[in-house]
Amino acid sequence: MTRSDAKPETLTASECARRTGLTVKALRVYERMGLLTPMRTLKDWRVYDAQDLVRIGEVTALRSLGLKLIDIAELMKGQRSDIARMLVLQHDDLQQRKARVDDALAMIATLRRKSAAGETLTLQDLTTAIKESQMTTSPQDALAWKRYEQARPRTAIDVPMDALQKFVGYFQFASGSIMHMTIKESALWGQLQGQPALPMLAEAEDRFFSTDVLAQISFERNLAENVSALILHQNGFEQRAARIPQQAAKLAQVVLAARVAAEQPHPSSQKLVEAMILGQLKGEPCTTLMAPELAAAAVEQNQRITEDFKTLGTLEAVRFLTVTPEGWDAFRAQFERGELDVSIYVGRDGKIGGALYEAPKTERFWQQLRVKVYA
Repeated sequence: MTRSDAKPETLTASECARRTGLTVKALRVYERMGLLTPMRTLKDWRVYDAQDLVRIGEVTALRSLGLKLIDIAELMKGQRSDIARMLVLQHDDLQQRKARVDDALAMIATLRRKSAAGETLTLQDLTTAIKESQMTTSPQDALAWKRYEQARPRTAIDVPMDALQKFVGYFQFASGSIMHMTIKESALWGQLQGQPALPMLAEAEDRFFSTDVLAQISFERNLAENVSALILHQNGFEQRAARIPQQAAKLAQVVLAARVAAEQPHPSSQKLVEAMILGQLKGEPCTTLMAPELAAAAVEQNQRITEDFKTLGTLEAVRFLTVTPEGWDAFRAQFERGELDVSIYVGRDGKIGGALYEAPKTERFWQQLRVKVYA
């Protein structure tokens, strides 16, 4: 036993298999593939400690997402086990399974009511029931997998200052938000419009990561080897921002400042807010009105948000309040039994890029759907 001078609590192979629900054979397979390296006793028996159990938990969660062991082994090669990362992954996986089960049960209940009322079930009804009962891998599983990859431990490397200079500039996302990359204190820093700047450490020549949040930035180069775009890797998504001239970035800032000063909301923001609220009251987030990142978050958090909305009753009115310094349009929604402040960010494509629900004049935080660069 060489992992620590102190004797850790350990389990034998049979105990480990029994407590985790695996088989001893499965533990041997994990070991052969390099996923586990159990300690050995003086009699050469395998024993498993807490570090092994964390790794088993990670492997089990990844397998539930449909990944093959060979792919998991390649991903985790050379990585240490991380209990926080394992628990986040398992939490997301279980939440997604629960959401699918709840949706399937609701659908089955509807079909049972139709059947009990003497209605004929259509072929669509029957095929949907069969499909839901199988609980196949969903897009949310793929999202959880990407989140896992983005949350893995990273090792910083040194990058020469002249190499960092190539990444300095302005980059604009499809939503219109601008990321400003600068050099400060001999390091690369990234700042999204309206948010604080954070240092980015290099893990490869064209790839950087933050130690403040689970986010990475990679850079693209054109045929002339000039940096032409960056990709933000966060929340399971990859968002591309094209490089723009400094003059264009400054102009965008001037336009935003003018809109804030004039308190001029986006032309369609009120209709979008009303549609979003009405959909949420029915438990049906209007994902077609949202950017992909927000749509995924809305679906994932739908149940919790809908439960809060049910306490408010019917929607009576929505009135505009102001434009925030970050360019979000803020509204106050009046309901039958209360009020709610709703802020949204409308991208250049007319889609809702972010949404924030908050109870006015209180410290109660309702639910944040905003997909931030730095959350």
